[in-house]
Amino acid sequence: MVAGPSLLLETARRSLSVHQRALNTVAHNMANASTPGFSRQEAVMVASESIPAGVGVMVGTGVRLVEIRRHSDGFLDAQLRAHQAQLAYNLSMQETLRQVEMFLGEPSDAGIMAALDRFWVAVNDLAQHPESMAARALVRESAKTVSAVFNRAAHDLRALRLDIEERARAHIAEVNAMVQDVAKINEDIIAARARGHTTNDLEDKRDLWADRIVEKTGARVAILGDGSMRISLQGIAVVDTGHHYPLSLARDTAGSLRLTRATVEVGLAPGGAVGGLLRAHEELAGRTLAALDTLAAAMVAGFNTVHASGFGLDGTTGVAFFTITDGAISMAVNGALQGDAGLRAIAAGDTPARGDGNNARDLAALKRDLAVGGFSGWDEYWREMVGRVGVVGAEVERSSTVGRLLVKELENRRDMVRGVSLDEEVTNLIRFQHAYAAAARLATVADEMLDVIVNRLGLVGR
Repeated sequence: MVAGPSLLLETARRSLSVHQRALNTVAHNMANASTPGFSRQEAVMVASESIPAGVGVMVGTGVRLVEIRRHSDGFLDAQLRAHQAQLAYNLSMQETLRQVEMFLGEPSDAGIMAALDRFWVAVNDLAQHPESMAARALVRESAKTVSAVFNRAAHDLRALRLDIEERARAHIAEVNAMVQDVAKINEDIIAARARGHTTNDLEDKRDLWADRIVEKTGARVAILGDGSMRISLQGIAVVDTGHHYPLSLARDTAGSLRLTRATVEVGLAPGGAVGGLLRAHEELAGRTLAALDTLAAAMVAGFNTVHASGFGLDGTTGVAFFTITDGAISMAVNGALQGDAGLRAIAAGDTPARGDGNNARDLAALKRDLAVGGFSGWDEYWREMVGRVGVVGAEVERSSTVGRLLVKELENRRDMVRGVSLDEEVTNLIRFQHAYAAAARLATVADEMLDVIVNRLGLVGR
């Protein structure tokens, strides 16, 4: 191309086209300023290549558009996702911990410790007054209260485990829908790049799904050479290019919940809301329920052994005081001890002799001597279990507080990179508008020059 009006016209045309694209980009940014997951875009311009216009002379040809750049920071995104997953994990644990602590009711007058303390007081009173029907009735009623407290706590913990499982399955169903979307977007991105099209909006949508998948599962995200995204859990892919692999919950040989991908066991999710729920299901609700069942079984076995060795007022012996068939939820006072006849069958003595309270004293001594789970006393065992829940609760509470601050800070930093500033966009709008107007004026000047050459040059003297 020779330097002259035609070059001016071409330069103006390029400038008009480039600045029109820039204006479109600004408009797109402003329209999506409040769209979740949207990343600010920028029209990147460079001077187009100069051309020779004589010996040692180069003439500029204007501007060209290099790309519509999407502002993002992969390292910052990875940091934010990791901390969001950890926070979601802690919040799932925290919610379960609060429910477990509420069900245990410790320390309070409605808890197991208080119910058992009242029961031991009643048994000790029976040892002092073995012939008293009122003392016997108090032992039976306080035993019913103990059973009811165990029953309620076990029922609530079992219901909590079912609720946790349902919530985990709901999260996994959402994840499966999202990984399917990510796989489809991967295909669209690969196809668009092959045609030379930009994929900024597709990448924004994919990143939004990836954020949510990681928040729920603690998965790892990697961008491959072809622009597609790979998402994996414990090294096992759930999204790979255009393929997706649904997750499900299954039970292992021990009955514990585990994530699986088809026939491949993923194990516990490494983080995220699902990871927190699965850990809470096994280590909080599960272990607490197991500890409750262990205490109930030890209480029933120890008390029944001593009680069966004694005699009631009616001379009966070998009678079990409690029954239990399926853990703490089934603990109950033996039906044979109901009614007035049942009161007389309570074995307070070592012999059938009236006034013998020796067996009741042995029963009362179980408050001190009943060993449970490797601990010398039942109260020590229970306090250790309740204390462990409290320690985990304090740790999770502290981690959640710190996690919220970190996530907020990282979100602010990402917004600085990806977010749309309307003030900045208005400035760009004015700048590009003036550049567009200048290019239009340049086109007019080039047109006038061509008009002079075509229609007026050489007319003088005709």
